[in-house]
Amino acid sequence: DKAILLGLEGQRPNLIDPDIIPATLERIRSSKRIQLMGQHEIAFDEKRDLGMNKRQKLPYHTNGMRFTAYNADDEVIATRDYYSVGGGFVVNQDDAADDRIVPDETPLPYPFKSGDELLAQTARSGLS
Repeated sequence: DKAILLGLEGQRPNLIDPDIIPATLERIRSSKRIQLMGQHEIAFDEKRDLGMNKRQKLPYHTNGMRFTAYNADDEVIATRDYYSVGGGFVVNQDDAADDRIVPDETPLPYPFKSGDELLAQTARSGLS
């Protein structure tokens, strides 16, 4: 959530002065206002306006994030999906739809889908 708030304000991870991060986050949270790209100030209540839906899987990749913008009448005016595809790369929904994300089909030596299955795999293999 910190990175999202800073990104909405136009901060870049490789350029931001780490010393300003706590004060910037405090300003956003206490004033309930955010400066989009450092230029356009809007009302922003983090608890209300930044929803984290960790159970929803987006269409193209498991590590995705959806941004939805609403107008003053609470109507959706824009939606955009982004995917972190490894190696520090992020692609948008258009890039993902163009099949630029290639699934890793390498068979796993010890596949599992739950904690119980992982424990069973370690017991069978003798690995920890």
